Amino acid sequence: TYDLNVKKGFITSNTLLEFGSGQEPKLEYAFAKVPDGTGTHTWIDYNEDGIQQINEFEIAAFQSDADYIKIFLPTNEYVKAYTSQFNESFGITPARLWKNAKGFRAAVSRFSALATIQTNKKTFQGDFETQFNPFFLNVDDSLLLATASIISGYLYYNKTSSKFGVDLFYQNNRGKNLLTNGVEIRTAESYGTRLRWNFTRKFSLNAKGTMGTSGYAAAYYPQNDYSIDAFGAESQLIFQPSNTFRIAAGYGYGNGENTIGDVGEKSTSNKVTTELKYNVITKSELSVTASYIRVQYNGAANTPVAYAMLQGLQKGSNLLMNVSFERKLSSFLEMTLSYEGRKTGLAKFINTGQAQIRALF
Repeated sequence: TYDLNVKKGFITSNTLLEFGSGQEPKLEYAFAKVPDGTGTHTWIDYNEDGIQQINEFEIAAFQSDADYIKIFLPTNEYVKAYTSQFNESFGITPARLWKNAKGFRAAVSRFSALATIQTNKKTFQGDFETQFNPFFLNVDDSLLLATASIISGYLYYNKTSSKFGVDLFYQNNRGKNLLTNGVEIRTAESYGTRLRWNFTRKFSLNAKGTMGTSGYAAAYYPQNDYSIDAFGAESQLIFQPSNTFRIAAGYGYGNGENTIGDVGEKSTSNKVTTELKYNVITKSELSVTASYIRVQYNGAANTPVAYAMLQGLQKGSNLLMNVSFERKLSSFLEMTLSYEGRKTGLAKFINTGQAQIRALF
């Protein structure tokens, strides 16, 4: 491990490099039922046979559908594994160099940047690069146990300003795992920009634009493979006359296209959202959000590609509503009441309510 701090935070760096070896069990995975809404995955009976199959579980788009968790099951077969891990966080903040800067220095001081890299690799015995180079992730399937990487970068302008700021961002997540029934790969890459502008004391504007690609491939279910190119843009106008009340209205547009297969699934969505928040400082908070999304889609509805591309929505009109109420009952007790309602396409309206009390020690 190595930490670096130059000129009172002008440049900061945190580095970790780790190597290891040991016995690793070969893995397979299954999905276990948990109390409604407390899991991470949902089961969609794609072939409508009433039997749960591994390729019919998806990461839940709505928490109320998250009724399953993914668990890895160790087998009785152990193999010699070599591991490498690398974590790096690197930041630049020119404002730390100067106080009360003017002219060119003042302009440069408005910028700052942060980049992070995380890699994690487990392999069988191979050559030096395969075992010990944490940046070499294109490992042959015959030597692979698991690889994962997360790369992100942010360039900020006016990050600390309460009036106006712009961010540029880039994110790249990749994971590859060897399971008993084959190799599974997940990828997600995106880049874009965010803008915030408080043009008066009561009115502000947020805007965001994103482009990216997400992909999935599994050797044991190649018919579920997809690679989706997507674009999204959204804006939100906020009115906040006081510290206790806030109302916002927003519009979003998105499109996507699957570049794998013969169908060429395409989607287009238009979304209108209204949000209201009211809080009594240190005592309670009420939040209400309602969204109407109109979706156009040219592919089959009950497929993994459709679920990934539409994020759980359906072709046609979709209505989403969320209501949350939080109340501080005492110095160590908090209560939360929440409601989630949605109607996707031609499906029936689904209503979900939850209540929770937390004790703080």
